Amino acid sequence: MSDNFDIIVIGGGTAGYPAAIRAAQLGMSVARIERRPTLGGTCLNVGCIPSKAMLHASEYFDAAANGTMAKMGVEVTPTLNLDAMHGQRLDAVKQLTGGIEYLFKKNKVTTIMGEAKLVGKGKVSVKTDKGEDILEAKNIVIATGARARDLPGLEGATYYYYEIPQNEVNDWLVETHFERFGTPPDFFTAGGMAGTYEDTEALIAAMEGMTWETPKGPMTFRPEDHQAMQSMYHFRIEVQDGVDWGVPVLVREIEAGDMDVPIRN
Repeated sequence: MSDNFDIIVIGGGTAGYPAAIRAAQLGMSVARIERRPTLGGTCLNVGCIPSKAMLHASEYFDAAANGTMAKMGVEVTPTLNLDAMHGQRLDAVKQLTGGIEYLFKKNKVTTIMGEAKLVGKGKVSVKTDKGEDILEAKNIVIATGARARDLPGLEGATYYYYEIPQNEVNDWLVETHFERFGTPPDFFTAGGMAGTYEDTEALIAAMEGMTWETPKGPMTFRPEDHQAMQSMYHFRIEVQDGVDWGVPVLVREIEAGDMDVPIRN
């Protein structure tokens, strides 16, 4: 195996494996490093795909048990074989992760099962069951998904992290979400203000220039182009004991007026 590549992709999930395959298709030498024994990341192995496989099977069981199938002339009394249900879940995962392995081989992506660590510019240390090697690359793609918590000091900007906004609406949301679900609200929960309205023009006219409180802070419906304007939060990632993710710690609030967002009509 070569120790030098055009690109090293750290992570074999739904961000890492398409990046690795496409780079190889464009003629680059690519190595992909993944600590799991199989490719596909959380989504294919333990998240989206296995969950959907179980839900799909459960819907068939429910249709037979609740009389939906009987109404269509299919009369059955279902029994649950949980081992078989899990078996079809595992088969689905195996087929999809195996498909990624095939695409890697077809496109000549070097696959390394191990744990990666950045050790210098263009250098990655890889620890496998055979030992530790140093690989070099012109470019390194970090596609570690939820495991990106080991990047303390990383800075960015966001509209929401539940500990950052200090307002009564957010206090209520956080408290209520913990009471009901035992977890903090995420970005999408705080932003979930979708609705339907028959007369869109009347709604826009009513909201022009309006400012209202949200968990993310005050939001203003700008009259010039109907954009919802709000602050963003400049954060720095910290790794904190007892927390399973990188914690965004507030550096400063970037108010809407400081961002010079262009008017679009």
